[in-house]
Amino acid sequence: MGRNNRPILTLEQDAYLRSVIPGTTGAQQSEAMLKRFGVRMTVTQLDSWRGNHHVSSGRTGWFRKGVAPANKGKPMPAEVYAKAKATMFKKGNKPWNDRFKVGDRRIVRDSNRIRSTWFEKVSDRGGHWDRWRPVSHLTLERAGRPVPKDCVVVHLDGNSLNDAIENLAIVEKSIYPLMNRKKLISAEPEAMAAGKALARMSSRASRLQTKARKKRKKD
Repeated sequence: MGRNNRPILTLEQDAYLRSVIPGTTGAQQSEAMLKRFGVRMTVTQLDSWRGNHHVSSGRTGWFRKGVAPANKGKPMPAEVYAKAKATMFKKGNKPWNDRFKVGDRRIVRDSNRIRSTWFEKVSDRGGHWDRWRPVSHLTLERAGRPVPKDCVVVHLDGNSLNDAIENLAIVEKSIYPLMNRKKLISAEPEAMAAGKALARMSSRASRLQTKARKKRKKD
């Protein structure tokens, strides 16, 4: 037995384990090792072994597109249905605690409870982010300035609750951290434009230096 009571595998056992891992579960791998060599390895030990040896089964735990779950199309057992029926959502029903209507706004704090943001409900359908949008984004979109996916909205005065159009600016995600760190964000349009240009040049110079350094190492 090895460290943490893990079996020390022979070369033959190691090669066999590697061959059975792709596409199989830890339980199946454990059963295969026990059946072939009489070696007992728990699912936890196998998980640790795969991590230490950088071997992946390729399984993600998700249903891949085109792969149907085993219970698809099968009726729910009567006793299970009887228990779940009272709390089942029916088409067209709304959760009892959804007190907000389209157009309502609410303040949402981030996970650290430091930054607060206004959100507006825009729909009763879809997931959370289909139903709720940041007011800052909506303000810009309604002014004919949609926010590209590779950009963020910056509140120029630092107040994330001030969604007045003159307090909002669109900045590329790639340069926003640098602009924030170098204090290049400004409420003055000319200064803001200069800050963006400087951040872009600095970011490009950094990428070129990194590329040159990698090339030197390769050569």
